[in-house]
Amino acid sequence: MRNLIKGVVLMSIVALSFACNKDTEEEEDLGPRKSNIQQFITVNRDAGSDTYSMSFTKQGNWKVYKGTSPKSIDNSAVVAETSESSIEITGLDSQKRYYFEVIFNDEEKTIVSETGLALEGQKNFRDLGGIISQNGKSLKWGKIFRSGELNSLTDADVQYIGSVNISKLVDFRYDSEIEEAPDNIPDGIETINIPIEQTVFNNNMVVSWLITNDSLAFDTLLVAVNKQYCCYLL
Repeated sequence: MRNLIKGVVLMSIVALSFACNKDTEEEEDLGPRKSNIQQFITVNRDAGSDTYSMSFTKQGNWKVYKGTSPKSIDNSAVVAETSESSIEITGLDSQKRYYFEVIFNDEEKTIVSETGLALEGQKNFRDLGGIISQNGKSLKWGKIFRSGELNSLTDADVQYIGSVNISKLVDFRYDSEIEEAPDNIPDGIETINIPIEQTVFNNNMVVSWLITNDSLAFDTLLVAVNKQYCCYLL
Protein backbone atom coordinates (compact mmCIF):
# COMPACT_ATOMS: atom_id res chain seq x y z
CA MET A 1 0.00 0.00 0.00
CA ARG A 2 2.84 2.38 0.83
CA ASN A 3 4.34 1.90 -2.64
CA LEU A 4 0.95 2.56 -4.21
CA ILE A 5 0.54 5.77 -2.23
CA LYS A 6 4.06 6.82 -3.13
CA GLY A 7 3.40 6.32 -6.83
CA VAL A 8 0.12 8.23 -6.83
CA VAL A 9 1.57 11.19 -4.98
CA LEU A 10 4.65 11.41 -7.16
CA MET A 11 2.86 11.10 -10.47
CA SER A 12 0.28 13.64 -9.42
CA ILE A 13 2.09 16.47 -7.69
CA VAL A 14 5.89 16.38 -7.80
CA ALA A 15 6.70 19.56 -9.70
CA LEU A 16 9.57 21.67 -10.95
CA SER A 17 9.52 25.30 -11.92
CA PHE A 18 11.52 28.44 -12.36
CA ALA A 19 8.73 31.01 -12.38
CA CYS A 20 5.00 31.48 -12.05
CA ASN A 21 3.25 32.65 -15.19
CA LYS A 22 2.27 36.31 -15.30
CA ASP A 23 1.15 37.23 -18.79
CA THR A 24 2.09 40.88 -19.14
CA GLU A 25 2.87 40.86 -22.82
CA GLU A 26 0.68 43.01 -25.01
CA GLU A 27 -0.94 41.66 -28.14
CA GLU A 28 0.68 42.77 -31.37
CA ASP A 29 -1.37 45.05 -33.56
CA LEU A 30 -0.11 43.58 -36.83
CA GLY A 31 0.29 40.07 -38.16
CA PRO A 32 -1.28 36.81 -36.97
CA ARG A 33 -3.13 37.05 -33.66
CA LYS A 34 -2.29 34.88 -30.67
CA SER A 35 -4.78 32.08 -30.15
CA ASN A 36 -5.16 28.65 -28.53
CA ILE A 37 -4.50 26.64 -31.68
CA GLN A 38 -2.03 24.54 -29.66
CA GLN A 39 -5.01 22.29 -28.91
CA PHE A 40 -4.77 21.13 -32.54
CA ILE A 41 -1.02 20.44 -32.42
CA THR A 42 0.96 17.54 -30.97
CA VAL A 43 4.76 17.66 -30.71
CA ASN A 44 6.95 14.64 -29.98
CA ARG A 45 10.65 13.84 -29.81
CA ASP A 46 12.45 10.59 -28.93
CA ALA A 47 15.20 10.71 -26.30
CA GLY A 48 18.54 11.57 -27.90
CA SER A 49 16.95 12.35 -31.26
CA ASP A 50 17.64 15.42 -33.43
CA THR A 51 14.13 15.22 -34.90
CA TYR A 52 10.82 16.65 -33.73
CA SER A 53 7.57 15.34 -35.19
CA MET A 54 4.55 17.61 -35.31
CA SER A 55 0.98 16.55 -36.11
CA PHE A 56 -2.10 18.68 -36.77
CA THR A 57 -5.78 17.87 -36.31
CA LYS A 58 -7.04 21.01 -38.06
CA GLN A 59 -6.82 21.33 -41.83
CA GLY A 60 -5.01 24.34 -43.26
CA ASN A 61 -1.56 25.80 -43.88
CA TRP A 62 0.95 25.56 -41.04
CA LYS A 63 4.23 27.50 -40.85
CA VAL A 64 6.81 26.64 -38.19
CA TYR A 65 9.65 28.72 -36.70
CA LYS A 66 12.06 27.51 -34.01
CA GLY A 67 14.10 28.72 -31.04
CA THR A 68 15.71 27.36 -27.88
CA SER A 69 13.35 29.38 -25.68
CA PRO A 70 9.86 30.84 -26.20
CA LYS A 71 11.41 34.32 -26.36
CA SER A 72 14.18 33.43 -28.83
CA ILE A 73 12.09 32.22 -31.76
CA ASP A 74 13.80 33.09 -35.05
CA ASN A 75 10.96 34.54 -37.10
CA SER A 76 13.26 35.29 -40.02
CA ALA A 77 13.42 31.67 -41.19
CA VAL A 78 10.58 29.19 -41.72
CA VAL A 79 11.91 25.75 -40.71
CA ALA A 80 8.85 23.86 -41.96
CA GLU A 81 5.60 24.51 -43.82
CA THR A 82 2.84 22.09 -44.69
CA SER A 83 -0.83 21.65 -45.43
CA GLU A 84 -0.60 17.97 -44.51
CA SER A 85 -1.52 16.43 -41.15
CA SER A 86 2.07 15.97 -39.97
CA ILE A 87 5.64 17.11 -40.52
CA GLU A 88 9.16 16.38 -39.22
CA ILE A 89 11.80 18.94 -38.27
CA THR A 90 15.28 17.40 -38.38
CA GLY A 91 18.91 18.35 -37.84
CA LEU A 92 18.42 19.94 -34.41
CA ASP A 93 20.81 19.72 -31.44
CA SER A 94 19.72 16.60 -29.52
CA GLN A 95 20.98 18.05 -26.23
CA LYS A 96 18.80 21.16 -26.40
CA ARG A 97 15.09 21.63 -26.01
CA TYR A 98 13.35 23.56 -28.77
CA TYR A 99 10.19 25.65 -28.85
CA PHE A 100 8.22 26.43 -31.99
CA GLU A 101 6.04 29.30 -33.08
CA VAL A 102 3.35 27.90 -35.33
CA ILE A 103 1.23 30.07 -37.62
CA PHE A 104 -2.06 28.81 -39.02
CA ASN A 105 -3.26 30.20 -42.36
CA ASP A 106 -1.27 33.40 -41.70
CA GLU A 107 -4.04 34.39 -39.26
CA GLU A 108 -3.40 32.70 -35.90
CA LYS A 109 -0.22 31.85 -34.00
CA THR A 110 0.91 30.07 -30.86
CA ILE A 111 4.01 28.64 -29.15
CA VAL A 112 4.35 24.87 -28.74
CA SER A 113 6.88 22.25 -27.69
CA GLU A 114 6.77 18.63 -26.61
CA THR A 115 4.57 18.17 -23.54
CA GLY A 116 6.40 15.08 -22.35
CA LEU A 117 10.17 15.66 -22.30
CA ALA A 118 11.94 12.67 -23.85
CA LEU A 119 14.11 11.33 -21.02
CA GLU A 120 15.54 7.85 -20.61
CA GLY A 121 15.37 7.82 -16.82
CA GLN A 122 11.93 9.37 -16.28
CA LYS A 123 9.09 8.84 -18.74
CA ASN A 124 6.65 11.15 -16.97
CA PHE A 125 8.48 14.50 -16.97
CA ARG A 126 6.02 17.02 -18.38
CA ASP A 127 5.79 20.69 -19.28
CA LEU A 128 2.44 22.17 -18.24
CA GLY A 129 2.73 24.78 -20.98
CA GLY A 130 -0.20 25.12 -23.35
CA ILE A 131 -2.87 24.11 -20.85
CA ILE A 132 -5.94 26.27 -21.43
CA SER A 133 -7.63 27.68 -18.32
CA GLN A 134 -11.31 28.38 -17.78
CA ASN A 135 -10.83 32.05 -18.72
CA GLY A 136 -9.42 31.07 -22.11
CA LYS A 137 -5.80 31.94 -21.36
CA SER A 138 -3.05 29.35 -21.52
CA LEU A 139 0.00 28.63 -19.38
CA LYS A 140 3.29 29.68 -20.95
CA TRP A 141 5.71 26.98 -22.06
CA GLY A 142 8.86 26.27 -20.05
CA LYS A 143 7.52 27.80 -16.82
CA ILE A 144 6.19 24.89 -14.76
CA PHE A 145 7.08 21.21 -15.01
CA ARG A 146 5.91 18.13 -13.09
CA SER A 147 7.55 14.77 -12.79
CA GLY A 148 7.98 11.52 -10.91
CA GLU A 149 11.19 10.55 -9.17
CA LEU A 150 14.40 11.97 -10.61
CA ASN A 151 16.93 9.55 -9.14
CA SER A 152 17.27 7.46 -12.31
CA LEU A 153 18.08 10.23 -14.78
CA THR A 154 20.97 9.46 -17.12
CA ASP A 155 23.85 11.87 -17.75
CA ALA A 156 22.20 12.79 -21.06
CA ASP A 157 18.91 13.43 -19.25
CA VAL A 158 20.63 15.74 -16.77
CA GLN A 159 22.28 17.67 -19.60
CA TYR A 160 18.95 17.98 -21.45
CA ILE A 161 17.14 19.24 -18.33
CA GLY A 162 19.97 21.72 -17.85
CA SER A 163 19.07 23.30 -21.20
CA VAL A 164 15.58 24.09 -19.88
CA ASN A 165 16.99 26.50 -17.26
CA ILE A 166 15.01 25.27 -14.26
CA SER A 167 15.95 27.06 -11.04
CA LYS A 168 13.67 25.55 -8.37
CA LEU A 169 12.53 22.03 -7.56
CA VAL A 170 9.63 21.56 -5.16
CA ASP A 171 9.59 18.01 -3.76
CA PHE A 172 6.44 16.72 -2.04
CA ARG A 173 7.98 13.42 -0.89
CA TYR A 174 8.64 12.34 2.67
CA ASP A 175 12.20 12.68 3.98
CA SER A 176 12.57 8.88 4.04
CA GLU A 177 11.61 8.69 0.36
CA ILE A 178 14.16 11.37 -0.54
CA GLU A 179 16.89 9.50 1.37
CA GLU A 180 15.96 6.26 -0.39
CA ALA A 181 15.96 7.79 -3.89
CA PRO A 182 17.88 11.12 -3.97
CA ASP A 183 17.44 13.26 -7.06
CA ASN A 184 20.03 13.29 -9.82
CA ILE A 185 19.58 16.79 -11.21
CA PRO A 186 21.72 19.57 -12.75
CA ASP A 187 23.82 21.68 -10.40
CA GLY A 188 22.42 25.04 -9.36
CA ILE A 189 18.79 23.99 -8.90
CA GLU A 190 17.37 25.06 -5.53
CA THR A 191 15.43 22.24 -3.85
CA ILE A 192 12.44 23.01 -1.63
CA ASN A 193 10.96 20.08 0.32
CA ILE A 194 7.26 20.27 1.25
CA PRO A 195 6.28 16.80 2.55
CA ILE A 196 2.62 16.07 2.06
CA GLU A 197 2.37 15.51 5.82
CA GLN A 198 2.96 19.24 6.36
CA THR A 199 -0.30 20.10 4.65
CA VAL A 200 -3.80 19.76 6.11
CA PHE A 201 -3.84 16.19 4.75
CA ASN A 202 -2.05 13.19 6.23
CA ASN A 203 -1.02 9.70 5.22
CA ASN A 204 -4.08 8.01 6.78
CA MET A 205 -6.39 10.24 4.77
CA VAL A 206 -4.66 9.30 1.52
CA VAL A 207 -4.94 5.58 2.40
CA SER A 208 -8.68 5.91 3.02
CA TRP A 209 -9.16 7.74 -0.29
CA LEU A 210 -7.37 4.97 -2.13
CA ILE A 211 -9.53 2.32 -0.48
CA THR A 212 -12.78 4.16 -1.23
CA ASN A 213 -11.63 5.48 -4.64
CA ASP A 214 -12.56 9.02 -3.57
CA SER A 215 -11.59 11.00 -6.66
CA LEU A 216 -13.14 14.23 -5.33
CA ALA A 217 -10.88 14.08 -2.25
CA PHE A 218 -7.81 13.65 -4.47
CA ASP A 219 -8.87 16.63 -6.57
CA THR A 220 -9.16 18.70 -3.39
CA LEU A 221 -5.72 17.51 -2.31
CA LEU A 222 -4.12 18.50 -5.62
CA VAL A 223 -5.65 21.98 -5.56
CA ALA A 224 -4.57 22.60 -1.95
CA VAL A 225 -1.03 21.31 -2.38
CA ASN A 226 -0.44 23.16 -5.62
CA LYS A 227 -1.64 26.43 -4.06
CA GLN A 228 0.89 25.90 -1.29
CA TYR A 229 3.53 25.01 -3.88
CA CYS A 230 2.98 28.27 -5.78
CA CYS A 231 3.46 30.28 -2.58
CA TYR A 232 7.02 28.95 -2.36
CA LEU A 233 7.78 30.36 -5.81
CA LEU A 234 6.80 33.94 -5.04
